[in-house]
Formats: sequence, C-alpha cells, structure tokens
Amino acid sequence: LNTRLEIFPTWQLDDLHERNPFNLLFPVAPELDVVALSLYPGGSPLSGPKYTPATMPANYFERVRSGIGSSQPIWVAETGYGDSALATLGTPGSPHLQRDYIAWLVGQAESQNIQQLTWFFPADAWGVIELAPPASQAWLGFFGPMGLRKRDLTRKPALDAWDEQLARPYTGTLPR
Repeated sequence: LNTRLEIFPTWQLDDLHERNPFNLLFPVAPELDVVALSLYPGGSPLSGPKYTPATMPANYFERVRSGIGSSQPIWVAETGYGDSALATLGTPGSPHLQRDYIAWLVGQAESQNIQQLTWFFPADAWGVIELAPPASQAWLGFFGPMGLRKRDLTRKPALDAWDEQLARPYTGTLPR
C-alpha cells in the first residue's frame, strides 16, 4: 500500500509553448513527484488562429517528455475544450472538435506515457460564470462550454467519447 502523498505544482503547457520557459521546468523536474500539466489549447496561441485538434503541434507533449526523461511521471492535471465557438474570444469549438480533442489527448497520453488525464469541467460552467463579477465574466466565458455535460446535465457527444476511452485497457506504464 502506497500511503505517500504526492505533491506537485501544475505547469501550464500552452504557456510553456507560447513563451518558451521550459528552462524553468526542466531543472526542477527531478525533484517533483509528478510533472503535472494543464492545457486549454482552444485558447492558444495568444495571437493568430487558435488550435483545433487537427492543428495541434505534433510535439505538444513531446518536448516536456524529452526534457524530463522517460521515467518521470506526467499527469494532465486539468484540460478542456469547448463544444461551441466563442466569437468574442476567437476560440474554436463544436461538438465534433470536442470529441476530436479527446481522441487527440488520449493519443498523446499513450505515445508520451502520460499516466493521468483529468477533464476539468464535468458540466458547462455558465451558471458559475454568471455569478462572477461582470468584469471577469468575459474571460471566464472561455471555460463556459467545456463541460462534458450541458448546463442542464444532459450528456454531450464528448462524454460518450470520454467513456469509450475510459473503458479501454490502459496501455502505458503503471504509476510507480
């Protein structure tokens, strides 16, 4: 029985790619129990067209994996992708893109031996966003359509894709 509590910071992967501060992560990675990453690629890059699953750089996780080595555990501590586009923020989104993002994410997890994936929003967050101060609602709206369920908790097609992946056997290396 492993009763050891693992503690780790979360590194924002989109920011690592956008601003290139990998030199901050790589020296401390050997001291971390887990290299935990968060990513919301529908909002990246900061300028120009935002990523869709089809336009994600092929090395999005690979650069981290190669910089920390093959034995260091990687977890996706939080992620999401919207099922609807937000014109005011210039972010893409559709039910099809949300499903495709799940397939892309699982493919990355398998190829880079990522041991845990956490979809951050079980349901659309619009009700919470509406309670935020008006000045914050615009940028928080980015997260609004990222749930695997709609606001009324009905299933989105992406939840079926998530459940399909969850039901498959894990093909990576088990956690230490």
